[in-house]
Amino acid sequence: MQILTRMVIADMEIDVIIPEYNAKDTVVKTLFSIASQTIADKVIVTIVDDCSTDGSYEYLRTRCFDGIEVNVIQTPKNGGPGVARQYGVDHTSCPYIVFVDADDTLGDSLSLEALYSDLKDCEQACMVVGAFDEECPEEIRPHKNDLVWMHGKMYRRSFLEQYNIRFHPTSRANEDNGFNTIIKLIVALDPQWKIAVEDRCVYIWHNITNSMTRKNNYEYYFGASFPGFVENMIYVSQFISQLYCDEIIQKPYYVNWCATVMCFLYAYYSECCRYARSYSQANLIASKSFYNLVYKKVDKYVDVEKFTKIYTNTMTASYKRFPTYIPTRTIFDFINDLKETT
Repeated sequence: MQILTRMVIADMEIDVIIPEYNAKDTVVKTLFSIASQTIADKVIVTIVDDCSTDGSYEYLRTRCFDGIEVNVIQTPKNGGPGVARQYGVDHTSCPYIVFVDADDTLGDSLSLEALYSDLKDCEQACMVVGAFDEECPEEIRPHKNDLVWMHGKMYRRSFLEQYNIRFHPTSRANEDNGFNTIIKLIVALDPQWKIAVEDRCVYIWHNITNSMTRKNNYEYYFGASFPGFVENMIYVSQFISQLYCDEIIQKPYYVNWCATVMCFLYAYYSECCRYARSYSQANLIASKSFYNLVYKKVDKYVDVEKFTKIYTNTMTASYKRFPTYIPTRTIFDFINDLKETT
């Protein structure tokens, strides 16, 4: 196996890390959008090939890209986008980190400059969250203050290293949600840090119909995304519990987060029973894992009034996503099901 060390390049400030799998055709457009940045001279791009099967690694290693420094490395084995991103973090060294997917582009030529200026000017900010657009055939939907996806964000490396924040080591779905949720919880629990917000659109998510998350959508949404969400939320809880010890289970913000996850699991599972019943048993078992490992510890600290508000907000969003379904069981029935042994 090839031994790699962190790349240290003088005067470079921003590592742009691109996880790539069989995407040699689309990643070129991604690189052009990075090369057009006003601060491209401060950027080093690291493409992390996740053991592509189409010759992407060999192809990209031999290409020259004008205007930007590009390195191409390869993971030891295929592990998914989160593993590839973490491999990129571990083998780079700039003080600021941006993740861009291999089929997306930055918003305009000022995107990185806007994020960089916001983060550099505020020592208390551990990351900056910019707006991004979801470019689909039907419409463009702006996303602001999004703390789920990796899109349109810049991270302070020293913060990630201080808390040893890493992507889930094996998860292939919702690993971005897990990573960003850890950051969100630390910021909420530690007042020395904040998350900066950049209102301008800095990222364009492109609708690729044959991408992993878009083809046969229900299969991914309920067959991979659901258990991936659960394992990442358990990972988040274990990380935060280790960081703050037993006292965490009584802190209101953490308790409310656990309640939010439980409400989302209820909505998620109800949708699964309506639209993809073949996955329902496996997803119920996954939900039981969250209950037993996380929610059971905070159940007695959950405020009923707050829980009701969280539930209402969660179900409002769920009805927008799937307007034709009506849950056949209440959330209390669902929680009682989770209490039963598997």
